[in-house]
Amino acid sequence: MGTIRRLSLAAGIVAMLFAASVARAEEYRGTFTLPIEVRWGNATLPPGDYTFVLEADKFPQLATIRGEKTAAMVMPTRGAGPATSGKSALILIRAGNQGFVRQLRLVEAGLAFNYGPPLPKGRLLAQGPELIQRIPVRVSSGK
Repeated sequence: MGTIRRLSLAAGIVAMLFAASVARAEEYRGTFTLPIEVRWGNATLPPGDYTFVLEADKFPQLATIRGEKTAAMVMPTRGAGPATSGKSALILIRAGNQGFVRQLRLVEAGLAFNYGPPLPKGRLLAQGPELIQRIPVRVSSGK
């Protein structure tokens, strides 16, 4: 009888821990406006208004982006780091006429999700300066 009681207690504890981790799942929703066409991971996003949803504590941290004409799912290529100050923003780099998303800073989550541009084709002999543009992001958290 003691073994069954211990197993029941252990199962109850595991269920409570699982429920607590699900309850803590923090979902961040936000909006932003792109002034130019950008590459974000493998997706190409035209200029326009967008919404996103990201669950910061899941792995991988997949962001679902939706616009008028485009929907995409992207995940960080260079991991995540802290973002505890400043404002939430989408950080773009521009190389020539092409824009790339470098980082999604969610100060509300305390995290910055890093993205890299696609690898260049051929050999890169020299690289010019990158122009950086900050796009404001309006963020709300909730389930």
